[in-house]
Amino acid sequence: MALLFDLIVTREQGKVIPAWRHAFPVRLLGVSVIVEHVFEKQLARYISRARVLNPPNDKPCPSPIWDARLIDLTPDRLVVGGFERVEDGIGVERDYAQSWVLLPAKG
Repeated sequence: MALLFDLIVTREQGKVIPAWRHAFPVRLLGVSVIVEHVFEKQLARYISRARVLNPPNDKPCPSPIWDARLIDLTPDRLVVGGFERVEDGIGVERDYAQSWVLLPAKG
């Protein structure tokens, strides 16, 4: 049995989402998150990567978090941080800070 979380994305292109937008957060309900170690070609080393396993069909899946670290752990949430790779319109990949808040799924 997999642990299910409600995932909240906290940044867009490295910038913290403003407080007024937290009324409508980017949230995925009932997802599983896995952290795995993969070889990253650009850095030429193994790196941890957090990604969503079972995204809902109606919402876009967030980009994986590279160099994933556990930032905060409490009984009611955990926070994973690192950086995400986003391809801009001209084919260049950029790295941006990213963090996810994972809350235990309800129901």
